[in-house]
This record gives sequence, C-alpha cells and structure tokens, in this order.
Amino acid sequence: MPESSPSSSSSSSAATSKPAPAPPSPLSSRQRRDRAVLLGLSLCLLLAAWGSVLRVREGMAQAQEQTRRSGLQLAEALDHELDIHVYNLLAMKYLAERFFSGRIRGAENPVIRLHARDGGQAYESRLPPQFGDPASLGRVTGFGPLPALDDPVAEELTMAVGLTPLMRAIRERSPDVPWVQYTSARHFMFVFPAKGAETFQFRPELLGREYFANARPEANPERRPFWSQPYLDAGDREAIVTVTQPIDQNGQFRGSVSIDVRVSSLQRGLAATPLPYAHVHLVDARGRSIVAVAPAPGQEDDSELRPHIRLRLPLKSAPWALELHLSEDDLLRSSLHSSAGHLATVLVLALSLGFVFTLTRKNRQIEALAQHDGLTGLYNRRHFDTLAPQQWALAQRQGWALGLALIDIDHFKKYNDHYGHAEGDQALRAVAQALQAALRRSSDLLFRVGGEEFAVLLMLTEGQALEPVLAQLNAAVRDLHRPHLASPSGQLSISIGATVLGRPTWLDLGAAYRRADEALYEAKAGGRDQMVLRMPPEPPADVG
Repeated sequence: MPESSPSSSSSSSAATSKPAPAPPSPLSSRQRRDRAVLLGLSLCLLLAAWGSVLRVREGMAQAQEQTRRSGLQLAEALDHELDIHVYNLLAMKYLAERFFSGRIRGAENPVIRLHARDGGQAYESRLPPQFGDPASLGRVTGFGPLPALDDPVAEELTMAVGLTPLMRAIRERSPDVPWVQYTSARHFMFVFPAKGAETFQFRPELLGREYFANARPEANPERRPFWSQPYLDAGDREAIVTVTQPIDQNGQFRGSVSIDVRVSSLQRGLAATPLPYAHVHLVDARGRSIVAVAPAPGQEDDSELRPHIRLRLPLKSAPWALELHLSEDDLLRSSLHSSAGHLATVLVLALSLGFVFTLTRKNRQIEALAQHDGLTGLYNRRHFDTLAPQQWALAQRQGWALGLALIDIDHFKKYNDHYGHAEGDQALRAVAQALQAALRRSSDLLFRVGGEEFAVLLMLTEGQALEPVLAQLNAAVRDLHRPHLASPSGQLSISIGATVLGRPTWLDLGAAYRRADEALYEAKAGGRDQMVLRMPPEPPADVG
C-alpha cells in the first residue's frame, strides 16, 4: 500500500457504513468547575428565594391570625360592655313589673308635681329647688290633658318615677350613658336625668321612633331587648344608639325602658385595643357602618381602595359585628420587616451569585482571549497544544481514531505582496470562515497555528473516513472564488497534509504532526491546491 495519496488518487478508502454520532466537544476542567459552582449557587439561591416567599407568606398569615385573635378579644370586651346595658334593662323591667304587681308602692303620687302646658294639651313635671340637683332627678313630659290622681296613667307614672334610684345607679356606673328613660304607650316619657332635658318635650310622633316602635308586640313578639340604629339625640348634639326592653303588665304592653349610649363611647372602646394592621368597623346586620376606627390616630380608612382581607366577628349581645379590614400591603410590610434577616441572607447570596457569575464571565473572556486567534477568531496554537493531547487521550479511551490535518494557503506571501497586508488579513478571515463552515460537527476543531497555516483535529468513530472531510475543506476554499493573480490557478486555494492516529498503530502527537507536515510539503511539491493523506506505517506481520 502506498504511504501517501493526493486528492486525485486516494490510496485507501474507508468502509461505507451508517455514520456514527459525533463525539462531544471537549470542556476544560475550569469550565466544568465553573458550571458546577454556578449551578450549585443558583440552586441555593432558588431554594433560599422560595424559602423567603414561604416565610413571608407565613408571616402574613401569622399577622392575620394575630389580628383575628386581638379582634376576638376586642369583640368580647365590647360584648361585655353591651351586656351590662342589657342587664340593667332587665333589672329595670323586673322592678317595673314589681310596681305593676303592687309589691312595691311609690312614696307619693307624681301627678301632684305635674303642670299643664300648651293650653292643657301637654304636661310636664316642675320640681321646686328644694327637691335637689336636676342631675339626680328625672323629668316627666307627656302629651294630652293633665291626668287625675286616680287615673291609670298615675299608676304608670308612679312606676316610672320609682325607677329613679336604679336609673341613677346606671348613670353613675356608665358615664357614657346620657339618658335613661321610660316611654309609655299612654303618651308620656320619664327621662333621667332632668338636667340637660329641660327643653325636651314629648310628642306623639316619638312613638314612631325605632327605639319604641320595635318594642311593640307586633314588632317584637318575643319581648327581647334590641338595639337601634345610630341617630341624633333630641337636641341634635351627638349620635347615640338606644337599647330598649318592652314592659308588660299582665300580658298587656305598657311601654319600654331604654338606655341611650353615646356612639363616641363605642368608638373609644374599639380604639382602646389597637389592631396595627386593621381598620375596625362596627356594623349592623345589613353591613352598614355604625362606627369605625383606623389602625393609627388620624389615619384615614382607605382599605376599600387597596387590596384587603375582611374578617367578620359577630357580637353576642347585639345584632352587630366587628369587621376587620386588613390591608394586604400592611401585612406584607410587617412580614418583610420580621423576615429582614432571612431576606438579607438571600440578598447576600444573590450578590455572591452575581459576583461569581461576573467573575466567571470575565475569566471566560480572558480564557477566550488566551485561546483564540485575534484575527480569525479560531483557536490559536497555544490552545492546540492544550486540546490535542486531550483529544488524543479521549480517542484512545473510546477506541476511535483521530484525524490531524495541516492546511496552508497557497502562495500567500505573493498574495500579500500583490494585494497588501490589509487585503491579506481579509483573505485569512475568509478562508477561516470557509473552513469552519465546512466542519459540520461540534467536535471538529479548527486552529490557526501560524501566519497562513491552520490545523484540524477530527474524531473518527467507526466507519468514518478522513478523506471526505478534507475534500470538503478544499472545495470550501475554492468556492470562495477569491482572485489571486499571483497564483498559477488565478484564485485563492489551499494545500492539505493529513494523517490518522489510531489502531493498530498509535503515533505520538509529535510524530503525527511531523507526518502531517510531510504530507503538506508533498501536496505543495505536487502542485498545490490538493490534499495528501499520509497514513502511519502498519506494524510488521507475525512470522510463523
């Protein structure tokens, strides 16, 4: 078998078979290490970020639950205060029933203290100064003619005035109660205290007010205490709510006892237990706001304008409920604040990852500058000396062959002399691009190893031959059709010398490079614009 073969008559041909998959392109140990570090840090950052999200969500849930528990305590405290008013009403009801049953009798008939007014169309009580401070006394005001001493109204008046000691005790215990009163279906009202009620006059239309109309049997057949909606008191001075208890005598509706409660006192009670993340609303059964308290003094309730969570906590003593409007923004800020340490750790990890990524990218750039030729962008001779031993060792481990080709641009010195060095640089880049495009696999490695010299390393798996690839390289440069008037062929061309490292004889790299260089010299001596493949000598056959 001849030792070399030009492109016109190849001395050997590879067996034709289905092409094997291309071997992977090599990665440097530094690249593998950098990828592993970045992957590890990215995974840590992803886990830490996910942990932060869960931690923040948990913090928001804890803050919401804490606010709900505080709201339940606030509702319990408000229920207690409202219960006191209801118990006071029940005490007045019990006392009134004892009066009606005759078990208790009044000291005197209050009719003797009544005076007619409005031409006998109304009446009121006028107590002389010796009776004491009006703040400790009540006031009767009614509509209609002045009742007689033995009139049934007189009996009811006696009962109403007899409630004075209990009304006084209620007022002393609850300073936020402006009035306690008995309202009769017989068109009169006893108001305690008299002080501040001097100008108040009973009018029949008052019986249509909610606090009395809902006491009638047709509206309240179970005779239970009930709370009114907020309204302005008789003097239109402030908002109040009234809790009322119907009063019967022998199953017949006589009237009702009522306690007025300032709405401002309810607001103070709600504000006594601040809820840092919630606007607190006391609402009725229809969801209408009775009073509202913001999380901080002077802060407006803009919860309806922002994303919020609404918690409803019903009261037991009244048909009302506490509504807590929790701002999601406030909950988030609180959770972020409580998770600041964990978030700072995630931030440090993110910055570390960014630093490592930047450092790795800079190292890659430096490594690329050290490995690549500045003019053509191909691997340089230094990187050839690094990768060639790796490819040689890989081919031996895998049982593949390794093709080595050296390429030289024909008459390139004459090209530079004729066209100039700037045009020569353009020609080098064009040839490099054409050679690179002709190599189809990522494992095919192209190098610029000298001025106009290139080298190619190709992994040859079983059934793959080197000659077709060399022919493609030669044709790729011819297809440029780049004029070269100083060349006999009239256009730019290349010469290729190649050899194969593989079984049964493995050359070392130095010997293989020399053999490929000899083949390149032979291609030039033979007229250039061709390829010569010089195979290694076969080992001697065994004798005997």
